[in-house]
Amino acid sequence: MEVGKIQKHYSIEKPAYKGIKTAQSFTGAVGMSEIEYIKKLCGNPKMAKFALENKWLESLQGELGGIFVTAIGTGLVAPFPIAFNPFVKAKPGATEEEKAEVKRTKQYSAWRQPISAAIAVFFQAGVQPFINRFLDYLTNDPDSAKKWWVFLDQSAINKASYLEHNIKAEMKKEIKSGNLKFEGSKKEQEKAFDAELKKRVKAKQTKQISDMAKILKDEGSIRIGERKIDPETMANLFNKKVDAYISEAEKLKIHRHSKGEFKGRDFYLTRAEDLIDNEAEFRRILNPEKLPPLEKNPSKADIEKLQNYLKEEISKASKTGNSAVEEILKEILDKKDPVVRRSRCTRTLERIDCIKDLCGGTFSMSKYSDALKEQNRIIDAKIQELKSVKLNPKESTAQKLQASMEKLVEVCQYDGRKPVLKKIFGEEGKVFGTVRKNLEKRVYEDIVNAYQALVKARFTGVSQALKVLIGVCVTLPISCTALNWVYPRFMEIFFPGLAGTKKESQEGGTK
Repeated sequence: MEVGKIQKHYSIEKPAYKGIKTAQSFTGAVGMSEIEYIKKLCGNPKMAKFALENKWLESLQGELGGIFVTAIGTGLVAPFPIAFNPFVKAKPGATEEEKAEVKRTKQYSAWRQPISAAIAVFFQAGVQPFINRFLDYLTNDPDSAKKWWVFLDQSAINKASYLEHNIKAEMKKEIKSGNLKFEGSKKEQEKAFDAELKKRVKAKQTKQISDMAKILKDEGSIRIGERKIDPETMANLFNKKVDAYISEAEKLKIHRHSKGEFKGRDFYLTRAEDLIDNEAEFRRILNPEKLPPLEKNPSKADIEKLQNYLKEEISKASKTGNSAVEEILKEILDKKDPVVRRSRCTRTLERIDCIKDLCGGTFSMSKYSDALKEQNRIIDAKIQELKSVKLNPKESTAQKLQASMEKLVEVCQYDGRKPVLKKIFGEEGKVFGTVRKNLEKRVYEDIVNAYQALVKARFTGVSQALKVLIGVCVTLPISCTALNWVYPRFMEIFFPGLAGTKKESQEGGTK
């Protein structure tokens, strides 16, 4: 029984036309893409769309983003609670002049906040790039990186920002010598320069990862210069990667439970019954001759034609009380991408054919249930094999890791001559495949990438601590000194009334 046919109908939105790229869905989330699911979780689709689709928001991420956001809060928000603080007021029985003095003092203090924010941005944001560049050099340059803790040594697999800086300098030298040229306007040349820079950085990173993967395969460890990562750490990285593979394999299964948008086996059984019971109606409604083709660049008229046609058929189904047809047509109409919407029409008919084929031509709930169970059984067997290759970190050695990595490659490989397996696991999926050479490359590079992620996390922690230390010992004293010098002079120039009153009050107090 070709149980693998089920998977192709439930995991990926596939358009009926070649060359059209569509969004991949969460396995089990019928017709719901990652973006749609995030929007649903956010509760407000418009705000979620704004956050997801506006690239400029990425500039607010990271340290510089934190500095600017804090400055905005300090400069625009903080002055108001200071200027209108209800708890700071003149003493009981105070004269009007004393009350006015308290009010002016609060206003004088409130204006200190935006000036403080501007100075903080000037010094903190100004010094950040130099600190980052210095730390990149210390941990990426081979001569200086070897003096650091091995988990901060990025000389073998360089940080992207370090590569960008160095490769950009090399490209500028090539342009100056005439070995590299870009045609077109200044803007076009800058765009071509950036594209070439990204290409070279990507190529360099790919080569470094590939070289490290070869060392891992040959030596059973990751080597940075003359230093090797200890076996226990390597075993933990390996086990985490196996766990990730197991999670991906679990997504291929049709689960028994049904929660939220993630439908279980009971849902698919019911959906199959609904499709077969209403086969004639679906073949009438979704007849390709009645639907516009909607190829690569569909016209607005064709898009609206399909929408209106589906709405009309949904209305008819609602009036006749055919809730199954109404629900399935609504799912198709809810697809945001018009090409995916049209593809779903075709695939709904294909699903009916698949269900009948799995049941030997005549649908039976028990036969279809058995097909789902068989698919899960095959995947469960693979998951058990994946679990068996995991290592005990305390007892790990380079030789044991090498043997386990080779075993993992064997487990991830399946016999492509068997159509059932090919349809369940895919030609070359995220975990399983048929070509050993490709699987070896993926497995070893995945472990190297896991190590790179570990180094990045530890580098981030150390760099944050160093930046806090620099901020407390260097940036903060300079900022405070600058604020104490700039602020009185700023107030005397722009708000002489407040500054003069404050100055007189201070001088009077001194006398």
